[in-house]
Parts: sequence; structure tokens; C-alpha cells
Amino acid sequence: MMAALLVMTASARTAPSESIQPNAWRTYPRVTLWAWESQQDLRNVSPEKYAIAYLDRTVFITGQIETVPRRQPLLIRQEARVIAVVRIEALQARVKLDAPELTEKVANQIVEASRRKQVSAL
Repeated sequence: MMAALLVMTASARTAPSESIQPNAWRTYPRVTLWAWESQQDLRNVSPEKYAIAYLDRTVFITGQIETVPRRQPLLIRQEARVIAVVRIEALQARVKLDAPELTEKVANQIVEASRRKQVSAL
């Protein structure tokens, strides 16, 4: 399932191509800080030394898709390198992975997270 989502996301051209951003990961900070689902003030973090990853949303898969967005504020500098994280949880007792259009709906949630202001990676 995850492989299919990644392929769909890449095929939708949501990931930057090398022709647009050559060697983008080489200039990315080597250390990434995780912003928990609580109010975080990371404005004093050096964007040259640290990237910031945060939970953008959780997608629950049952017979349908339910999305829970981040509820707490995240304060970061304008020039911060930001990684949006989309947690995908399939509740085992209720999951129906063969539901029509399931993959597309989950992929759409990932694409939406990638388009948020300041997000440069997933």
C-alpha cells in the first residue's frame, strides 16, 4: 500500500525533479528536529544546521478515509527547512484496503500536505 502511494505521489509530479532542484538533499541540513503534537516554538533554531519535521496530519483508513490535522501551533522561522509528516494508520479490525478509490484518497492527503507553505519535503 505504501509503495503504491509513494509511486502515485511521485508520478503526480509532486516531488521536485532534479531539473528543478538539482542536488536539493545535498544542501539540506544533516540533522532534523521533530516537532511533537504540542505547541512548539522553534523560531530560535538555526535553519542552516537543522531541518524541522512535524506531524501535519494523521490519515485513518477504515472503509473510508478520516483525516485528523495537526491541532497545535508550530512556530518556526520563515527560512526554516520543513518536512511534513503524514501518519497513515489502518485500524486492523476495521480496515478495508480494497475499498474503491482508497489509494487515490490517501495519496491526495499526502499531496495536500506537500503543498503547505514552507514545506520542502515529505
